[in-house]
Amino acid sequence: MTGTMQEKKAGRPRDAGKDALIADAMLRMLAKHGYEGASFEKVAAKAKVSRASIYRRWRSKEDLVIHAIGEMLRAEARDGADITGTGIPAIRQMLTRTAERLSDPFKRRVIAAVLSEAASRPALAALGARLEQERRTPLLIALTQARADGSLPSGQTDEYLADALAGALYFRALVAQTPLTDAVIDGLIASVLQPSG
Repeated sequence: MTGTMQEKKAGRPRDAGKDALIADAMLRMLAKHGYEGASFEKVAAKAKVSRASIYRRWRSKEDLVIHAIGEMLRAEARDGADITGTGIPAIRQMLTRTAERLSDPFKRRVIAAVLSEAASRPALAALGARLEQERRTPLLIALTQARADGSLPSGQTDEYLADALAGALYFRALVAQTPLTDAVIDGLIASVLQPSG
């Protein structure tokens, strides 16, 4: 009897394929309807699963959103080209990767939907802080390398430069909604990291 109870408590193994379908459906609902409109009912209908299937996996919409965003970014890291080189060449590659993400209309709508709710939802704010730290760490390393080889101007901290670089891309994509071209990235690097005079 004890064994039966343990087996029942353990439940059936999670179906990774169904997890992926649900996560993808949540991303699509975020992009189409925004955070408030991305209900479990809509996600379940899109993924062709029951609401119970979702609730067995995630306690809340926030939990599912955090999982789905993580899966999107892991796929992006897995499929993207590795960052090569050091210093400013590496910084250019990182900014290009960020620009490619923000230039994708689908990903841009997903990111905007989550960021719009982060201020009032601690779990989403924590996700944003963690993702921001993951983004900043390699950028800060590259900035330190660039400073060591004399490529950076004096007078500004690496933290300030990282914010100026990434913040400009997010502003252009999410607020001004202007294209993030190679020329924009080159101009940003020139104005922030290599100012004249």
